[in-house]
Order: sequence, then C-alpha cells, then structure tokens
Amino acid sequence: MSATTMIGLRKEIDDALAVVEPQIRGLGDLMKVSLSPPTVEQVNTELADHDRRRDRLSKVIAALDAVDVAMVALETDGYPAMPKAEVAAAVYAELQEQLADIQAAINEFESQPIAVSISVSLGEPADKVL
Repeated sequence: MSATTMIGLRKEIDDALAVVEPQIRGLGDLMKVSLSPPTVEQVNTELADHDRRRDRLSKVIAALDAVDVAMVALETDGYPAMPKAEVAAAVYAELQEQLADIQAAINEFESQPIAVSISVSLGEPADKVL
C-alpha cells in the first residue's frame, strides 16, 4: 500500500471516528433521561452498534500506527536497497569454490525436451447406440 493510500485511509478512519464519537455520547445522554423500556432497548442496541464500530475503527488506527512504526524501522535498515555484504578474501574464495562445486553438480543434469507439436488421429465416426 503506498504512503498516499495509507494517509488517505488514515484520514477516512479519523473522519469516521469524528462522526461516531459524538453519536455515542449522544446515545449515552439519551440513556440518562426517562425513556420507556422499548425505547431504552432500541437506544441500547444503537449504542452497542456504535461502540462496536468505534472499537473496530480504533483497531484499524492501531494497525496503521504499527505499519508506520514498522516502515520507519525498515527504512532505517536501508530499505529498499540491500547492500552486498563485504567478506574477507578467504570467505569469498570459499564461497566461490562452493559455487563451482554446485555448478559442476548441476552440469550433470539435462532438462527433458519439451513437446513442440502433437498430432492426433481420429477414427471413423460411429453411430450412437441407444
């Protein structure tokens, strides 16, 4: 996900929270007034739905924050570059020797040929037997 997309998503979630939080406060205030039992039940249902939405929005924000932290760590590590490791001459010589051995082993194999054409011979048509 690009940084631009992440910023847009973060703004969208922040905007959604800005809408749902006053709704939750208002629903909570409604619970403090004298309401009939059916109305209390409906307000409680709405309050629970809004609380659930706020919790999910908050989890998305926490995940986006974690992505930001991980991205900073990745960039601090030099991302996207991955520099080649410098090793002592003896280590490099050993690696080259191993490479030569592996190449020698691979040279003992050949790839099976791939079919480049196919021919099909069809028999004479026959009547269906019912």
